[in-house]
Amino acid sequence: MYSVFPLLNVTNDIANAAKPAAETSRSFGLPWLPGGSSGASDGAALAKSAAITCMDMLDEMVYVGLLGGQVITYQFNKKEGSFTFIQSQSTIPQQVRIVQLHVLPGTQTVAVLADTILAFYDLSMHPLSIRPLKGITAIAVNQSAVENGPPVDQLVITRRRTLTQLQLKRAGSSLAISELKEIPLPDGAQRLVWRDNHVIVADARDYRLVRLADGQRLALAPFDQHSPNSPRQDFRPHMAFTSSSEVIVTCGRPDGPGLGLFFSTSGEPVRGTVQFPVYPKALGFHYPHIVTLVRALHDDVDHLQVHHLLDLCAKQRDPLPLHATGFLTVPYGARMMHGCAVEILVRERDALYGLGCPPIVEQVRDALKAGQLDVALALAQAALPSDAHERFLAQASLGVRYLNACQLEDALTLFKKAGVPPKLVLHLYRPDAEQYRLGTDEADLLNSLGALSSFQTIVDLAVHKMYGSTDHLDSASVQGLRLTLQENMAHFLAEYLEWWRGSRDLVDPVIELGLLEVSLAANSPRQGPRTDAGDLRPGPVGRRARLRRVAPPGRRGTALVRAVAHHAACGECAEDSGFVDTVGRERVAACRDH
Repeated sequence: MYSVFPLLNVTNDIANAAKPAAETSRSFGLPWLPGGSSGASDGAALAKSAAITCMDMLDEMVYVGLLGGQVITYQFNKKEGSFTFIQSQSTIPQQVRIVQLHVLPGTQTVAVLADTILAFYDLSMHPLSIRPLKGITAIAVNQSAVENGPPVDQLVITRRRTLTQLQLKRAGSSLAISELKEIPLPDGAQRLVWRDNHVIVADARDYRLVRLADGQRLALAPFDQHSPNSPRQDFRPHMAFTSSSEVIVTCGRPDGPGLGLFFSTSGEPVRGTVQFPVYPKALGFHYPHIVTLVRALHDDVDHLQVHHLLDLCAKQRDPLPLHATGFLTVPYGARMMHGCAVEILVRERDALYGLGCPPIVEQVRDALKAGQLDVALALAQAALPSDAHERFLAQASLGVRYLNACQLEDALTLFKKAGVPPKLVLHLYRPDAEQYRLGTDEADLLNSLGALSSFQTIVDLAVHKMYGSTDHLDSASVQGLRLTLQENMAHFLAEYLEWWRGSRDLVDPVIELGLLEVSLAANSPRQGPRTDAGDLRPGPVGRRARLRRVAPPGRRGTALVRAVAHHAACGECAEDSGFVDTVGRERVAACRDH
């Protein structure tokens, strides 16, 4: 399920960059290589100082904070999913551990918390003209703004006894900071996560929810249940938002099992409980998976453990081939690296590894194969806006699944959400028509979505599924069902084409031609009785009703739409089987009744 692969190694990258000349090392500002000297002691100092503590990204730029007080800048290659070393820059003060850093796109600023000093830099890591803030214990940015916009230009910080919301404004090399809100926090904070109006705070023993709007503080749960004599290494609070209205927190003892508890943003317990064999060293969330790093007590080996959010069942537990120290989260949604969707990075002292998960579209297909339509729908809806292609494939695949099952209401909803190209749908309606012939890429896309060959195939399978054998194929009830399904399919197509046309400013001749064909079929004399088709929607009957749908007010100006209106009143055109293929101004004008 999840796989681990290397991305970068800070020690190697800095050492390689410093090889050409001693001056190069000095230009990078590396305090652990004084005067560009080299040797075993310098190598050991480099390895110690190069331990990774935090990371953030903005587009292709990657900023990695180190234990020795440096920020390493990389460039991310989207096509190859690789990282290229650019530079190392010392922070102020030097050689002080970097605790957190965040890139704020709204002000083109990098906020760096070194020990308890919060300093601000431009994207090239040059200090801005503002006095650093002191006595800061934790900082956070709004995850909702990171994922959905607007550009981040605010921070939440904690001092010893207060939580403060800051507004940043940039003017050249100067930065102005104003306090929007200050909320008392008697027990301080070790860690923060912030989403919209809610900040989850972990102090020395408890998790609390703080509402920025009214300053209300709600106790959630204690995370520290240790005895005074128990070991405390790697025992830290972990929390993550699983949605805009839900958060998971961990609690337990350093020498015993751990629990994952879910709370709503109103402070109420929700869902069930996730159980861990030992208290996790790290926790990450990559929808729909809760990912933890746990160390087995019997073999002292780190294990990757994955639970599914929707059923809270364990899906994976594998040993890691490295000594991991924690997780880092990729901002702005998952990135494609090595053919996998990566939203969580595994940290191993001076190296970062990608934690690759199959793309959401593959997870949707797996859920569909298992018959888990609710899971597939939740996955499709959870794709972030930054994952537009993944969102399209997931929603379109699920929509096609509903279409194949003749669940047309659900199919229509998902087709609209995904924005399936109308030509693909028209090809299913008339796969033999030259005007709807698909190119190679379009055909591959349609096949990848799992579509059947045509609407007629879908109808045939539905009829066969309902009646089983072919003994009754000539009966009136079977023919009535077939005609009803065909009308419903045509109605589905017409409604989707009308929605697409209404959401676009330009008139697409292919859309107009498709609506014309549906109108011709709807206005042709039907054979056989109508039958009950369950939850399928019957198409509108009657020439006038269909005409209003095909040619709404303000859309009768094009030749094709005028042709539809003309055909409805012209019996001669209705009898012309070549009318659809030759429709246009010339064909309509040639009719003696036009």
